[in-house]
Amino acid sequence: MLVHLDRNRMSLFEVDQSNLYAMMLDVAEHKIGLRKKQRRHPGRRNADDEVKAIAEWIRKHSDKLTRGEKPITFRQLDKILRTFNYFTDNPHNNSIDIVRYEIRPKGFLRRGEIATRIHVTTIPFPGEGKTVPLSIVKFVRKRCQLREEDGVDSPSFYDDRVVIDAFINRYRTILRRLANK
Repeated sequence: MLVHLDRNRMSLFEVDQSNLYAMMLDVAEHKIGLRKKQRRHPGRRNADDEVKAIAEWIRKHSDKLTRGEKPITFRQLDKILRTFNYFTDNPHNNSIDIVRYEIRPKGFLRRGEIATRIHVTTIPFPGEGKTVPLSIVKFVRKRCQLREEDGVDSPSFYDDRVVIDAFINRYRTILRRLANK
């Protein structure tokens, strides 16, 4: 199913490993699409009804993957990166750092925590209101692991849509690579 969705440039959203497992279990037990009262004694079902229920589940939980970049300002880029816990910091000489902070134990006895600044990359920065070149957006998404391959398609990046679950994304990309061999 994941390979079929991937070949049609679609993926499952708002579905994690447990949701997928429950759906597969319902399919195997011929209980998908039944109400709670019907689940106790499912009886004999028409195969077409089961296929319709599976199709409805997929339609409800899947959506088209959108690829590509769109023009944004540096101010918008900063706002987007903050939603993924990356920050723009230290503007200097027409450039700015992109950093993330990791919480690590503090001291020898590990009492308390300290936020450690981790430098991810440096990009050109002509000013907050200026448009970010698309090549820089692509570079930032690659360095921050916010690309479609990492489970963040364009609407998830630009429009704050739900990110693809890591389990589904991992197996979707593995199955794609196996299908190409």
